[in-house]
Amino acid sequence: MKQRIPLLLLAFVMMAMPAALAQTPDSVIWYLSSTTLKIAANTANVIGDSNSVGPALGLQIASYNANGQRCNLAGPGGNNWPASETDTAAGRYIQFDASPISGRSFTVKRIFFNYGGASSTNAMKGKAFYSTNNWSSMTLLNTDSAFVYPNSTVSPYSKAVNVTVPNKGRFSLRIYPFWVSATAGTSSKYSVLDSVTISGATAVASSVEKTGIEVPSEFMLHQNYPNPFNPSTNIEYRISKSGTVTLKVFDVLGREVATLVNVELQPGIYQATFDGAHLASGVYLYQLRAGDFVQTQRMVLAK
Repeated sequence: MKQRIPLLLLAFVMMAMPAALAQTPDSVIWYLSSTTLKIAANTANVIGDSNSVGPALGLQIASYNANGQRCNLAGPGGNNWPASETDTAAGRYIQFDASPISGRSFTVKRIFFNYGGASSTNAMKGKAFYSTNNWSSMTLLNTDSAFVYPNSTVSPYSKAVNVTVPNKGRFSLRIYPFWVSATAGTSSKYSVLDSVTISGATAVASSVEKTGIEVPSEFMLHQNYPNPFNPSTNIEYRISKSGTVTLKVFDVLGREVATLVNVELQPGIYQATFDGAHLASGVYLYQLRAGDFVQTQRMVLAK
């Protein structure tokens, strides 16, 4: 016999339908002005830091006389790139940082930039990486192949991502140009960048904090406390292996109502705070995902 939902329970479920969490489109754009990359515009909820360069000897921001609106990374000593380099080994990069304002999280959805070159060959290539943990680890964006800087023109690079920077966190983008020719680039070799954009959406942040230095032996999602709650509750979870972790809240119909965590975490014991002030009373589910591990718990919001 097909199971039927009692009318009273059905009425309760309909009443408990929540409104979706509000997200605001936000972004930072760096434009080129003479010899420097400057922040062209940042929306109200995201702060962009001035670009910085890697620690490699001789790396510099240099002028590009053919077009004052381009910024150029010159090789060591100003003109010559060492031969036969490979991606990050030399530590030559240009970096861009974007952080949400206090009290908000920032979900980065797309990276965009124009790239080009002023060299006589196509031996200048580049790779782009991002990090959300101050470069304790990093993720390669152009996983298919390194992009090749075209001569005297620019080409667009666009990559969709989906990573959330928590309150007080930072999203960092690094672009590593490198010279792959077996012959050193003794004449002027430049990697040209333009219109670097980190875009996505911000939302009111749920607090996430590491509560201990113990390294757990297994993943675990604890029961929230207090439970029932009104309007906020704490959720503790244990991470035994580094990687991307998500903690999401769903209604009883399986619709997502909040993302509390979506970030790379190191092993440890963490706590997130869920605020249900904008939701109706009812039963909600929260789910932890970390690699192949998935665990779901039930909680009750009682106003």
